[in-house]
Amino acid sequence: MATMDIFEGDAFSIIELTRALENIPFKPAILSGAGLFGSRGVRTRSVMIESRDGTLQLIPFSERGSAFESQIPERRDMRAFVVRQFKKQDVLWASEIQGIRDFGSETAVQQVQTEVARKLGRLRNDAEATFEFHLFNGIQGVVKDPRDGATVINYYTEFNITPAAEVDFDLDNATPGSGALRKRCQALIESIRLDQASFFTQFRFALMRALASSISFRMSTVMATFGGFPALIMAWYLALRSGLCLIATRAGM
Repeated sequence: MATMDIFEGDAFSIIELTRALENIPFKPAILSGAGLFGSRGVRTRSVMIESRDGTLQLIPFSERGSAFESQIPERRDMRAFVVRQFKKQDVLWASEIQGIRDFGSETAVQQVQTEVARKLGRLRNDAEATFEFHLFNGIQGVVKDPRDGATVINYYTEFNITPAAEVDFDLDNATPGSGALRKRCQALIESIRLDQASFFTQFRFALMRALASSISFRMSTVMATFGGFPALIMAWYLALRSGLCLIATRAGM
């Protein structure tokens, strides 16, 4: 349907609305959809996290009859963290919909339900983008304020953990050496493979022990189930043989 040409300012000109475009910003959701983090709601303004430092120590050789090596006691610690909040609201005024043409339409006016749903969708997108922001900082061990990027909590400092050294690929070097970037990438890949190999070795040993226990249990079950079958088969065979001999004796007589 044709409407007045408001762009030219001529009350006698008409123009037709052909398309309606809305620019929707990109909303990252890689970490929230990866399942790396789990959510758990709390009803208090602070949370307590208890930790216990495990130890792993090699046992040295000792003389026979000597005293035992004493085990190092585990240390427990309790840390408190303040639960932060973030909130945002939107307001729908009567002047925003009264006598206002609906987006993408030529004659229809804006409806309250449609505008409320659109505003709620914008708030939800902002909340999901905020969640993704905190998840991205969470895998780096920090909690930052989205307003100015200030670090609120540093989990490395709280739990006395030394972070891994940052890998510098030297990309800002105007005259890099031949193969320098390739060597750095190869060294990083090898370190990741070593960590994965250590993890999968422990996982494989644990899996082998679990399978060995399962197979041993299954063999015991099979032996307990089929242990009486040979005796039953032998008894059945002797009974059948005795019956055949008896039949043959009677036939001979």
